Order: sequence, then structure tokens, then C-alpha cells
Amino acid sequence: MDIKEAMALAVQDYPNMEVVGAAENDLAWIFGLDFKGMNVHPSEIGLPSIAVDKSDSSCHLLTPGTDAFWKYRTPGTKSVPLPVE
Repeated sequence: MDIKEAMALAVQDYPNMEVVGAAENDLAWIFGLDFKGMNVHPSEIGLPSIAVDKSDSSCHLLTPGTDAFWKYRTPGTKSVPLPVE
């Protein structure tokens, strides 16, 4: 799965949102979402971050303190520049 496929999966449950930040590590692609058309990011507190698992394409909401957060927010996570070509 490439980053574009992962981005589409990340926003599938959030039709009024778009990817405004991206990162990756060995386990997942990680995306920060915000409302479409916003000029300042983040526009609100508590916007979702979604991890898309590279091994099975499953999506995980990264709420701080949860098992998914600690699994996918690894020290080796690196930013990915946007937009993706």
C-alpha cells in the first residue's frame, strides 16, 4: 500500500475532513486531519489523527494514552511532506 491509498483509507470515515499532516514508521502511515478548506491548522483542539497499518490496512484512531497510540506513535516516526505526488 502506498501513501495515497493510506490517505484515502484515513479519511473514509471523516467525509468533511482532509489530510493536513503525514508521517510514517515501519508499522503505519499516520495522518492528521482537519476540516476541509481551513487556512490555519489545527483549526480546533482534538482533531483526529489516524494510523493506517501497513500490514493489513486497518485504521486506528490515535487517542493519547490508548494502546493504538502507543503502538503506532513510535520513536522512529518521521514526517512526510505534503502534498504527495
